[in-house]
Order: sequence, then C-alpha cells, then structure tokens
Amino acid sequence: MARKIFLVHQNDHDLLRLHPLLEANGYTVEVVHEDAAFSQGEHPDFVLLPWSLYERGRLNLLFLEGIPAPAWIISRDRRILAQNKAAERDWQTKVGEYCFLAIHKGAALRGEYRKALKRGVILPGTRCYFCRADEALREGRVIRCEIRWRKRFFDVFWVPLGEDLYLHYLHDITPYREMERTLRFLAFHDPLTGAYNRRFFFEILSREIARANRRKETFSLLFFDLDHFKVVNDRFGHATGDRVLQEVARAVQSAIRKMDFLVRLGGDEFVVLLPTTSKDEARQVAERIQKAIRTVGERLAFPLSASFGVVEYAQGETPDTLLSRVDALAYRAKGLGRGRIENGEGA
Repeated sequence: MARKIFLVHQNDHDLLRLHPLLEANGYTVEVVHEDAAFSQGEHPDFVLLPWSLYERGRLNLLFLEGIPAPAWIISRDRRILAQNKAAERDWQTKVGEYCFLAIHKGAALRGEYRKALKRGVILPGTRCYFCRADEALREGRVIRCEIRWRKRFFDVFWVPLGEDLYLHYLHDITPYREMERTLRFLAFHDPLTGAYNRRFFFEILSREIARANRRKETFSLLFFDLDHFKVVNDRFGHATGDRVLQEVARAVQSAIRKMDFLVRLGGDEFVVLLPTTSKDEARQVAERIQKAIRTVGERLAFPLSASFGVVEYAQGETPDTLLSRVDALAYRAKGLGRGRIENGEGA
C-alpha cells in the first residue's frame, strides 16, 4: 500500500519539485496549502513543509504549552490542529476533531446547525452560538468575552495567528464569579439570617421616600424586636439564639410579599418596609408576622413573641425621623406589656 504524503507549499517552488520524485518512489502525494495541512481529517504518513513553516509551527506549539489554561490552535473550518496538555486533560479533545464537537459536544449549536447535526450532517459555517473566531480572523484582532456554559463561567479568547488559523483558549472563572456573588450578597445582607442589612435599609428607604414623593404614593414601616430574647441566649446559649433568629427571619419572609423588604438592624431588631401599603394594611401584615413568630416558638418548645411599631410615611419625613418614630412605637409596645402592635395615636 502506497504511503501518503502531504506536500505543504507556501510559494516554495523548490519543495514542489519533489512532487514527481516522490511519486516515482511509490508515494501518494497531495499538495495542500499550509492552513489546510492538518484540517483534512486525514492522517498522512509524512508531511513535508518549508523550514519557515516548520519553525513557525514549532513556536506556536511552544506558545501553546506555555498557556496554563486549556488552549487549541484551530483552522477557519473549525478543525483542531493542535492543543496543549490542559485541553487534552480537562476537555478530552483530540487533534483533527471539529472544535464545536470536541469541546462543547455539539450542545452549543443552534438552529439549522443543530438540526443538521442530528441528521449526521455538518453544514458549512457550523459554529457555536457564542463563537467569534470569524470576527477575530476578519478584523485581525484579539477578541475576548465571558460566557456561561452549563452553570459555569468562562473567560474566552480568540487570537488570530494568520488568515486561516487562530488560537482559542478559555479560563474557568466560576470560583471568582461565585466569590463576587458572595461578596455582593454580604454587602447588602445579614450573613446570619439572610435578611437585608442596615446599610441596604437606609439606601432602599431613601429610594422609597423619593418614589413616594414623586408619585404621591405611600408606604409603611414595621419595626419589631423579639420579647425576652436575652433570656433565650442566657438559658439556651447563643447557638440556639442564632437558630431562633434564622427561624424567625424565614417565618417573616413567608408572611410578606416578594416586593417587601425584611431588614435585620442588629441583635433581635428587625424592620419590614412595605411599599404602597397604608398603616391599616401594615397592621394586618404585623399581625400575620406575630402569628408566624408564635408558631416558631411553639415548634422550638418555648414561648416567643415580638413587640411591633407600625408607621405610615408622612410627606417631608427623612429616613432618620421615620425610623425614630417607628422605633418609639415599638418601645411603647414593650412598655405596655410586650407581644403588642402599636401604630400610633388611637391604636
């Protein structure tokens, strides 16, 4: 059986003179352009190419292995021509495969490309929906973007290496995105209960006041703290106290709307901001919350209640004056025997 040779040319007439000599010695010779040499899906016995191309290819491979992230050199028709060890290890890809099949298993194809693949047909121009390789080759510049793929985040690069070759590599940045999400959460939430924190409360309260003034609408504020909570900590320990706060926060969340804001100001003090809610409606919400808190106490086998203050926003109030007013009502509820809801004069 005749052995096959790819004779790679780059306007190299000396190398082309070898064609008849090789055929005379029993080789099957196919003359190909440099960019198509390894994208045929075939495996010749030998590849002959000019020294300049060999040196460039050698440098590309060295560069490829120097990238710690999975990286591939890919042809314009989406064939993998070379890859580094990280690509082979992490993605189990193989040289000669289509990148959209080897890397993403065909799952990132859309429309006609996916339908054709299901029939066993690969259409010209088939590519992943987020692929920007053609743009990088056309404009001769590096293109970078972030994609989300199967619940993970990747920083992706397409680097042109010529007219028909490009370097493609990606970093898994999921741990960094998860860290950012955690930091964003902690910036505005109480880490123990998951309720919003004091910092966020004053920000959202200022926005709600501006909205109410602009639209001539109203909103209400509930302030409550747990009755005899110090006894829970002293008798059962702070771990149990923390659990009570967590259970109470969950119970309150289930008793309010998604558009409402539960805030832990500190210790056992909580605020609920109720947009587009009158004082009478807010009192009904407080009654639901009180019932939910008592249910938590029954489940944990000790009595639990809260003292509430309820106020409706009055035009011209500031965040500080509004909070001061509702805090005073909650303090009044405690003074009148605890487990009460106070909403001002005539309550």
